[in-house]
Amino acid sequence: MTKRRAGFTLIELLVVIAIIAILIGLLLPAVQKVREAAARMKCQNNMKQIGLSWHNYQSQNGYFPIFGGGNPSYTAPGQPIVPGPIPTGIPVGTWLWTLLPYIEQEPLWLQSSAPSAADASGQVCSTPVSLYFCPSRSRSRTFAVEAEGIIPPSYPRAGNDYAGNGGITGKADGIFGARLTPEAFTDGLTNTVAIGERWIPVAWYEGQNKINTYGYAGSKDAMVSLSLHPFNPLVDRTPPPTNGYAQWGAAHPSGMNTLFADGSVRMIPFTIAEDAMQALCTRNGGEVVSLDF
Repeated sequence: MTKRRAGFTLIELLVVIAIIAILIGLLLPAVQKVREAAARMKCQNNMKQIGLSWHNYQSQNGYFPIFGGGNPSYTAPGQPIVPGPIPTGIPVGTWLWTLLPYIEQEPLWLQSSAPSAADASGQVCSTPVSLYFCPSRSRSRTFAVEAEGIIPPSYPRAGNDYAGNGGITGKADGIFGARLTPEAFTDGLTNTVAIGERWIPVAWYEGQNKINTYGYAGSKDAMVSLSLHPFNPLVDRTPPPTNGYAQWGAAHPSGMNTLFADGSVRMIPFTIAEDAMQALCTRNGGEVVSLDF
């Protein structure tokens, strides 16, 4: 007589599948929280490295980097035109471009092997720098753009997730005024935002085309000024603001990582009061603000 093999009934199989589904549902949020915590820490480390390079530049040159904002200019490959103590009127790249030699990216900054000066500018603008991206954003690091100026139209642009503090009345009270020394920060380096995360439209995660901008090396994307944009930082997935894209924000769930002028990194919550955010973005406003976020 042949014995029948024991097996699962349909009901038992459905119960097992249901239990597995419940366990996955319970574990998935925990895994996502761990991944975000790791990404947030990596983002903070990026900012600390940028802060070190910002201060190293000041130690070597006697002043903090200027904003720049024009296309990076080269007299020839390997010969970038750098901002000097006296403005010359010649366009230079943004502070992010200026800091390349201070974050171990001097070959990228020099562009010694470029075919021409114009190609040197185009190549540096199109090469992503990993330190300038927050790992919480899984997005394209280059984008197509309407070409202008000396940059050949065949080059894409490399973006950036971090921007410098342009103050609340333009560059005059932020970190990009005249060539600034630590003494210019009368509110205290500890109480002044130097660099923060910038709000990125979710549509740009996939490399949406942009017009009249040049990425990290020569773009208004490298600065946020509260004279033009809301004071509070926004989470990326909020609707786009009505007054432009260059403003504070982040992909983190609770706030944006921020480098203060003393080199410390803190997270500013999305719920910060507007007057407190405004006070943190002036270096010489005389405001009293608590750092207990």
